[in-house]
Amino acid sequence: MNGSRQALRALIWKETRQVLPLVYMLAGVTLFLMILWGWIGTNLLATGSISTVLLTMPAFFAAGVGAILIGQEKETETIQWVSSLPIRDGDVIRSKMIVAVVGLAAMWCAALLGILAIEPLQSGSATAMFPDPIWLSLSFWIIHSLYLMFCGFYASWRSQNVFHGLLITLAMACIPYVLGQFTALFYAELMSTYVTDRVTMFLSGCWSVIGIAVVAAIASPAARRVLGPAEPPVLEQDAATDGNDRRGTKALNQYSPPTIQDRPSHPFRYSVATLVWQSVNHNRRLLMGLAIMIVAGVGYIPLNVSLHSHVNGAEEFGLLTAVLAGLSVSWLGVLAFHGDGSSAAMRFLADRGISPIQAWWGRHLVGFAILATAAVVYILLQRLIVVGMLSDHYSVDPNFAAPIPMLSAVALILVLVTAYGVSQWTSQVLRVLAGTAFLAPLLSTVCVYWLGSCWITMGTPVWLLGIIAMMPLLATCVQMPRHMEGPRTVGFLSTHTLAVIAVFGLPYVWCWHETRSFPSIPASRVAEMKQMSEERGTQVRPSFSMHRLQTPYEKLTENQVMEMPTAKVVEALESVGERPEAWFELNGGKHTPLQAEHIFINEAVTTTQLMQVRWLDSLQREDESSERPRENFVEWVDFVTSIAKRLRLNWRIREQCFADYIEIALTRMLLHPETRQLWNEPAIAEAIEMLGDSSSRSQARRGAVLTSWSRFHNDPELRAHQNLGGYVISWLLESKPALQSEWLTDPTADLISSELLHLITAGERGESTLAHRRKLARATLGSDRDFDISPYADSLQSTLYGDHIATLHSFPGCQWYALWESEAKELAERFQKAKHSNVNATQQGASSDES
Repeated sequence: MNGSRQALRALIWKETRQVLPLVYMLAGVTLFLMILWGWIGTNLLATGSISTVLLTMPAFFAAGVGAILIGQEKETETIQWVSSLPIRDGDVIRSKMIVAVVGLAAMWCAALLGILAIEPLQSGSATAMFPDPIWLSLSFWIIHSLYLMFCGFYASWRSQNVFHGLLITLAMACIPYVLGQFTALFYAELMSTYVTDRVTMFLSGCWSVIGIAVVAAIASPAARRVLGPAEPPVLEQDAATDGNDRRGTKALNQYSPPTIQDRPSHPFRYSVATLVWQSVNHNRRLLMGLAIMIVAGVGYIPLNVSLHSHVNGAEEFGLLTAVLAGLSVSWLGVLAFHGDGSSAAMRFLADRGISPIQAWWGRHLVGFAILATAAVVYILLQRLIVVGMLSDHYSVDPNFAAPIPMLSAVALILVLVTAYGVSQWTSQVLRVLAGTAFLAPLLSTVCVYWLGSCWITMGTPVWLLGIIAMMPLLATCVQMPRHMEGPRTVGFLSTHTLAVIAVFGLPYVWCWHETRSFPSIPASRVAEMKQMSEERGTQVRPSFSMHRLQTPYEKLTENQVMEMPTAKVVEALESVGERPEAWFELNGGKHTPLQAEHIFINEAVTTTQLMQVRWLDSLQREDESSERPRENFVEWVDFVTSIAKRLRLNWRIREQCFADYIEIALTRMLLHPETRQLWNEPAIAEAIEMLGDSSSRSQARRGAVLTSWSRFHNDPELRAHQNLGGYVISWLLESKPALQSEWLTDPTADLISSELLHLITAGERGESTLAHRRKLARATLGSDRDFDISPYADSLQSTLYGDHIATLHSFPGCQWYALWESEAKELAERFQKAKHSNVNATQQGASSDES
């Protein structure tokens, strides 16, 4: 009894030592994925975040522990040595199960503690993988991971190949899901009710429990057959040889040295062809299955795009084939350096004079051929579909239709090369096939997402993405000599570490290079602007808001309008006043700063223009009095004038541009010849005097620019929101990728503020503002190639009917010192001359009366 316990303890110690590399590998990869997810995961749309990464640990451990404890011992034939010891088969089986169960429990504890430490279960991201009720979903995942572990043990006992055992494990893992779905459908049909996801999960969990019992029952006999005595080889006579020849016995042929006549003169004359032949024949069925899934999955992508809207279930089937194709590409890369491509097999070839480069090509030519075939099938199918579909409905130029397949084909080739390269890279670095088969698809997915993120958020060009995708292949090619030698040296690990740094570092180098080419201002100019802002002072007055009032008609709901008599509805419409106070409410005093939304300002200006049209129309009608329309127009001019003056008191650049928008509209309205008869109105006179006061306008703009720039750098809240005087820098840089935009925030704010100050100085002196407008266009549009059609263009500066809406959006200073200001100044001068003429005429009339 004591001997049995001692043997069990020794076996547990052996199995623990055997499974520790898998634990270390999973911990290292999980830590790497957590760091990478936190680094680039801000753009992920999926929920779960780090919780998803932590929850992969128990699943990978459950799927791979059987292959480690059983399959690896089969390949190294240590299982035969263990079975020859005076130890009971039950102790061997129990020791492996104890280590596996304890390891799985430890993995679940570590994962849940990590989730609780990083993202509490009350947060939305942590509960994304565990929908309510949490206890049910968590119990299901734990039970299913236990079922997955038993499936891995059974497949490893039954299969002679580790990779085949892993495929069987994955297939068996889906059985509870399928049975749960069918049971739920049967229950829904039987009870004529709706089955929720909670019920489906419960049913799948019940099938997992049943599956544990069934798999455990059939795994025990399989394990005892493996641990039992081996059957002797069957001696069969070769029909082509004489029965008395000892070389005619097939079972003994492998132990007999060949005759001199059978030995070829050049055993490895064509090394690459020999390696390719060996690679194909060693895994013929597996390679055939992977090739079929890859070609079918890739070829179905263009078919799915054209058929999913016409065939039911085509979209789901396409997703399934795409997932299987991705897994097949990863497993194809894993086979490159496992099995007959392992370090031991490569050492055998190295001893016989095969160069590392030849061995590398021999391991990859089959994979390259399969991927190239899939890419060609994709291009041909998409080309046929594009031309065929469009020619039925539209007349398409063949020269235009030809490049269409190439864009997606380049993306597909990059995805295939990246997935295959990362997988074969993983298989060379990690010798554990059980771990590599599961980690390779995960790492390939991460790298594909990384390259996509680099293209979207960093603006990495396609040619550089191609170089990055080739990095894993280059790394394994360079380290092929060390892989063939066997031991992992410091140089081996250093090379692969440098390759990892290159894959994740080159996009940042490119992004840094692009941001360095962006124009910036020198440090002396920054110091000058800082001194100017300090001399002016950064104290700001509080701003008040502007609100739009709800009219009596707008208070009616749709049902009330439909049910009320027509007379009541008309009465509600006529009750809306035409005066500004019936529509808007301005908070604060007349001389306090105002901060308003552009939609309210636009409505106020549009209403003022409508009142002018009504007044001008009344002048043409003899049967209608123009007194009321005249009063309304004057009141609205007075209203928008007060808004513009209060906007000039605001410290933000955006409000200065809003004031420009109002003054441009007033200039256009007051230049009408009929408005000359309104010059005696105080509101019209005040508006014209405001339009002619260019010095106050320039002073308000300069103060707003300096204050906005200073507060941008000193106010943490404004800095966090990238707010430069009401303009969001990320909106100004929307043509730039996200990361470049983030890195260019400070230089862009400095450049825009500096050029606006230069623009103000040039405008005050009457000099040309073209150079500064070009720089502003480049800062806001990303380049000055589109300057001629931008809001800063000369064509929109030289008319009163330019793109004035741009003053309300992301183009600061686009209408500063444009034609409208000179027109406004001339209007004010004519008004002053008329005013003086009236004064002189009044004085002369008074003198003549006195005389």
